[in-house]
Amino acid sequence: MLWCHRWFGLLAGVWLFLLAATGTVIVFYEEIDHLLNPQLFDLPVVGERLPFEDLVRAAEASRSGSYARFVNLPNAPGEPLIAYLAARADSEEAIPRSLHAIVDPYTGEVLASRVFGAFKLDRLHFANWVYQLHMNLHLGTVGSVLLGIVALLWIFDHIPAVWLSFPTLRRWWRSFLVKRSARGSHLCTAHLMARRMQAWPQPRKLVRQSSHMVASSWRLSTF
Repeated sequence: MLWCHRWFGLLAGVWLFLLAATGTVIVFYEEIDHLLNPQLFDLPVVGERLPFEDLVRAAEASRSGSYARFVNLPNAPGEPLIAYLAARADSEEAIPRSLHAIVDPYTGEVLASRVFGAFKLDRLHFANWVYQLHMNLHLGTVGSVLLGIVALLWIFDHIPAVWLSFPTLRRWWRSFLVKRSARGSHLCTAHLMARRMQAWPQPRKLVRQSSHMVASSWRLSTF
């Protein structure tokens, strides 16, 4: 049981590092996207905004056979309208579900179009690229299933983790203690760290991995 816990921890560490690194970036998703594309998100305020219907029509006209299935309205002066486009039932052209058009609300000009999560590393797509890497490794449904499986395995990995944390049930409370008199060399051993430190985060980790599984299932049903 110990070798299973050890090797899974080593392999899962790569996955955790990737999630942590990309998650740290997408916390500032909007800030990064706006910094890399000021021409799209810091627009000059010229007069009044055009009517909502005119902006939606301009976005739909940028891609033949499309309709706006969802619209992000500007929250502040100088911000664009973002319309998420999808193919109409009578459209002969295939349109990516995650395509969206960025429209200047003062002129009605379509400034740019991009596919959310496209595998491109230019300024226009960088923030979206990192977000999609975090969500499904750019593997679509396969990536979501893979991340869900790893989360499931990590839940099962808590069984040997708990066993290592509580080697003796009679003195279970000692697993929550760290001896101040222990020497540095002893504190560095894997056995002592497993017994003294693993017990604390087990409930939190179990909830987190369960949420990863639920999120992966939701992404599969939504996208």
